[in-house]
Parts: sequence; structure tokens; C-alpha cells
Amino acid sequence: MVMGSGILKIDKILYMTKPKRQYIFLRRVGAYLIDCIVIFILYVISQSTLQMFGVQEAWNISENLYSYTFLTITLPFFVLFSLIEVVSDGVTPGKLVTRLKVVRGVKGKWWYIVRNIPKFLVWELFHIGFAIQYPEPIIGIIVLGYVYMLTVALPMFWTKGRRTLYDVILGMRVEVWKSR
Repeated sequence: MVMGSGILKIDKILYMTKPKRQYIFLRRVGAYLIDCIVIFILYVISQSTLQMFGVQEAWNISENLYSYTFLTITLPFFVLFSLIEVVSDGVTPGKLVTRLKVVRGVKGKWWYIVRNIPKFLVWELFHIGFAIQYPEPIIGIIVLGYVYMLTVALPMFWTKGRRTLYDVILGMRVEVWKSR
């Protein structure tokens, strides 16, 4: 019975139309984790397919690891998630499950693509740090990735609506859907 009451509490949190600030933060974290799971599943499928067709061997990824990761991981997922947000008007799979939506303060859906650049930039900093001199990581770039990630995320702790730095700059915000 305890598990049932926990599920009801989560359901109540997810369907609140005016949730408390901490719930917006938790929803955003949950949406991000769900999007990461979706990306991981698609990554496994895509890399298995590339391996099946011999692309990895032909590419000689041991010598070209960074270009391989950029062209087969970061760029396709950046394009995919940007298009998902453009088509769905600000809803990724994670935001769909957590009932969140990006609200534009600027005109035009194409601003979702601009909003995704800083999100995927952190990936690139980590890819550069690990892949450029593989197998020896470049610690300075990896640390820079963490500093950048914290810089972008820290405003979520004090801004109204728990906005990231790129949301503040672009005049966007993440809100709860109003209808069920």
C-alpha cells in the first residue's frame, strides 16, 4: 500500500498546474534524465547499425575518434532533438513524460535550435576532452566542461521559474502544461 501512495504523490506532483519551484526543478532534472535515456537507447541502436555495416572500421575511429563522435553522435542527436522541439513546439520525450513545455519569449519556432546549442556544447567539451588525444584525456577541457555545465545550470537555483542561463538569455522558460 505504501508504493501505491507514493505513486499517487508522484502523479499529484506531475499534474499540478501551478507546482512549487522545487517541483519545476525536479521535473526538469527528470525530463533531462529521460531524454538522456532516449539518447542512450538511440545511441546503442545507431552504433550497432554502424558497426554492422562496417562504418566504424572504415572510419578508422582509433585515429579519428573526435570527428567520428561529432558526426555520428552529437550532430545527429542535436538535429533530432532540435527538430522534435520545433515540430512539437517545445516538448522533448522527457518533457512529455514530466508534462513540461518550453515557452518561447521570441518569435519563431527555430529559436529551439538556438536553445539547443548550449545544451549540446557541454557534450562537445567532454568529447573533445576525451577524444582528441585518445586514450589520454585532456583534463583541462573536461574540467572546463564541468565549469560550463555548472555556469549554465546554476541560475536554476535562484531564477523565477527555475530558468537556465540560456533560457534567461533567449527569453524562454519551461512551464507545466495547463491541460491534462
